Amino acid sequence: MGDTVLERAGDPAPGIIRISGLAWALAVDRTLRTLAAEPEVDVAGYERSAPARALGALDPADTGRLAAELAAAGISGADGAIREPWLLAVMIAVSAPVRVSAVARSGECSVHTDLGLAGGRGVAVAYRRRVRTPEGPDTGPVDVVGVDDAVEVALFEEQDAWAALRRVLPEVPELRSAPGAPRPPGLPAGGRTRLDPRELQETGGAAVPQDLRDAVLAPRCTVHLQVSAAPPRGGATSGAAAYRSGDVWALADRLYSVRTTVGDQPLVLEDVPPGDIAATLQWRLLGAREFLAASAGQVA
Repeated sequence: MGDTVLERAGDPAPGIIRISGLAWALAVDRTLRTLAAEPEVDVAGYERSAPARALGALDPADTGRLAAELAAAGISGADGAIREPWLLAVMIAVSAPVRVSAVARSGECSVHTDLGLAGGRGVAVAYRRRVRTPEGPDTGPVDVVGVDDAVEVALFEEQDAWAALRRVLPEVPELRSAPGAPRPPGLPAGGRTRLDPRELQETGGAAVPQDLRDAVLAPRCTVHLQVSAAPPRGGATSGAAAYRSGDVWALADRLYSVRTTVGDQPLVLEDVPPGDIAATLQWRLLGAREFLAASAGQVA
């Protein structure tokens, strides 16, 4: 990657590149326009997007500063063109057939991470937000207090997808452990429990164990994970149905996998061991790859 400072996310001290969100948007813009003739690139659709409109509204001086930022990071050359290795990296980031999206919240910090996986390579793009939970009896989305004006971009081998995701999770062993990690001493498996969050808020849930109440109403950390796969645009299987999975965890004293049920039915909380997030990611990625293989096999 020229003079960029990037290492595999599986290394003990992974290197990342940190640039402004608008500079990364400019890298995406220039990449898509450079590769406009490729079948997987939908330039017309991109030009209708919010990032394209935001870049178009900038004055030349601002665009020049962003271009200088890309050149300083080694993403573009002196002529402003995106370097060839980065053309591939950006395309993996925005249009890889296998994608992972994760949102990890701890306290007032929320980290959003998108991974693109293709051809044995992976690109992770992460940014941070400051959030707060609205006060009052009604549950709802968190309020966004501020957004960090920077994104972190990491390149890694596809087999190191967990390492790339693990890096941005809160630094607690229950979330960052590898599959098969033992339970903490004194915390045997607790099984599954059905809980109604609204009822807990209204009644205080006196009959519910404290740890379960905390997991629903005041978790130490939460992690939302989505894995998706879709055949490449312009390929023989383009337009086929997409694969999608979604998982949620909440951490109190224990780590719980949280599953929603149909309609207004209660949540199902399952006490899971440390390493469950890593194990689930591996299974979801396996399912995504099998979906793509099956889609290709139907056309062959």
